[in-house]
Amino acid sequence: MNNKDEITTQLKALKQKFISGLPQRLNIIQGHRRRWLDGESEEALADFHRTTHSLTGAGATFGCSEISQCARELERHIESLLEIDSPPPTTQQLTKIEHYFKALQASTEEHLGEEDRSDSTKNRSNTLSRP
Repeated sequence: MNNKDEITTQLKALKQKFISGLPQRLNIIQGHRRRWLDGESEEALADFHRTTHSLTGAGATFGCSEISQCARELERHIESLLEIDSPPPTTQQLTKIEHYFKALQASTEEHLGEEDRSDSTKNRSNTLSRP
């Protein structure tokens, strides 16, 4: 295996690790969202923003553009609430945040499904190629 193949293999492994960690990331984001919606603290909103921002960048890094775009839209709407002296969120702002959170969930589930189908295809081809 040459150096380029080795790097490609390592990048694929990192992407797979990222994808397999998506449910945990989404659960963390959802936990911060719930804390914020329950009125727990401004810190919960900052955590909601930080973890969403992190997913925006990681998704782009690993070529998961739809996840990154959904996370970016969610992040953008959260940012508007982080401004100093911002009033409580409006119904419209809450609706948009929920919309983009659900879009992020759907995109993540779709991506996980693609990986499952890809793994299943690999397993079938390995089984078929065995003597």
